[in-house]
Amino acid sequence: MDTVDELQAVYAEDFLPVNADFKGLITDWQLKEPDPTRLDSLRVRLASVLDRLVEIEPALAEYRERFLSAMFKVLAGEQEWLAGVLLDSCHTVWFELHTALLDRLGFSREEEETRLGGDGR
Repeated sequence: MDTVDELQAVYAEDFLPVNADFKGLITDWQLKEPDPTRLDSLRVRLASVLDRLVEIEPALAEYRERFLSAMFKVLAGEQEWLAGVLLDSCHTVWFELHTALLDRLGFSREEEETRLGGDGR
C-alpha cells in the first residue's frame, strides 16, 4: 500500500469519525457548559489519529505538536485555546490539518462534502 492509500484508509476509518466528534464537542462547548472530561477523552482519540497520520506522513508532525500544545492549554483552564480564532487553537490547527489531508488525498472540501452527504461527517 502506498502513502496515499494508507492516508486514505486512516482518513476514512479514523479521522472522519473523530472529526465529527470533535466538531460536535466544539459546538457543545460553545453553546452549553464546557465538559473537560469529554474533552480529555476525545483528546486521547485525537492524539491516536494524529500519531497514525504522522507515522504515514512525517510532515504532518507539526500539526500534532501544535494541536496537543493547544489542547493542554484548554485542559489547564485556558478555554480560548479550544476554538479561538486569533490563536493557534485546537480548532484552527485541526482545520489546517484537515485541509492538508484533503490536499494530499487530492480532493476539495466541496468534493468531500458531496461524497459524505453534505456536512463533512
